[in-house]
Amino acid sequence: MIKNLFLVCMVLLASCRDDDCCMILKTDMFVNVENEKKEDLLDPEQGSIDPDNIAILYLTDQGDKTKVNQPYLDNPNGYRLIEPDMDGSEPYKIQVFLNSAYLDADNISYTYIQWGPGDTDEIKARFTTENNDEIVNKIWVNGQAKWEIKDPRLLTIVK
Repeated sequence: MIKNLFLVCMVLLASCRDDDCCMILKTDMFVNVENEKKEDLLDPEQGSIDPDNIAILYLTDQGDKTKVNQPYLDNPNGYRLIEPDMDGSEPYKIQVFLNSAYLDADNISYTYIQWGPGDTDEIKARFTTENNDEIVNKIWVNGQAKWEIKDPRLLTIVK
């Protein structure tokens, strides 16, 4: 029995090659949205952004902005709302799944967050794509560098 288990483990290990065995995906970011008074704009009690009106768009290779709609995923619209802990010490935030499908020659992609009619932010992201990994390593919001290689991948947008 132990011999058979050992043989199965060896076959599984031998079939796992370095180039297809493991993949690290860090293609998301977390966003707090607040106003000048530091009020949480995603908070349904005081905020002015309705999460149901948020849309995520990806810039494609053809230069088109395509709304994310992937019904087979857990977050089919490209984001999810994260509520604060019970103690309320953190604000509401959204997790945005960045565009990693359409990278240019410099491994840069563009994701757009539409907060509502007439209110869109451009997210430019640079990725590292080595050893089957896709890891965001720099983020610009509306042309300004806002985040680079640190955890958590959290930033605040002021509206």
